[in-house]
Amino acid sequence: MKCYFDYKGTVPSGVEVVREGKITRIYFDFATEQKQFDEGEPVTVLTAENVDVNAIDYGSIVSAIVRDRYPQDRVEAILANGTDTEAHAAEFAEFQQWRAKAKEVATAAIAIINA
Repeated sequence: MKCYFDYKGTVPSGVEVVREGKITRIYFDFATEQKQFDEGEPVTVLTAENVDVNAIDYGSIVSAIVRDRYPQDRVEAILANGTDTEAHAAEFAEFQQWRAKAKEVATAAIAIINA
């Protein structure tokens, strides 16, 4: 899920892990974005992808990241479509890239948790 923060002049890099009781919040893909609230001037905000997990093991983190963007019915459609058309091939490749990203984030998050 994309989330927004007040921009304080620096963009974090990598992965951040925040433990809040039984929930572990994992933030990644930090960036800035211009956002306009009501009729005011646009402001720069900090954005990040975020997933919350209860279990803090590699598989649970990967699954949470993948499922946040790709629910089960969408995964089934992507896999069923395969790569028979250019559009299906592009969607399949995008899904695979997100899975690889999820594994990278999970590896970094586990390293932070175990540090």
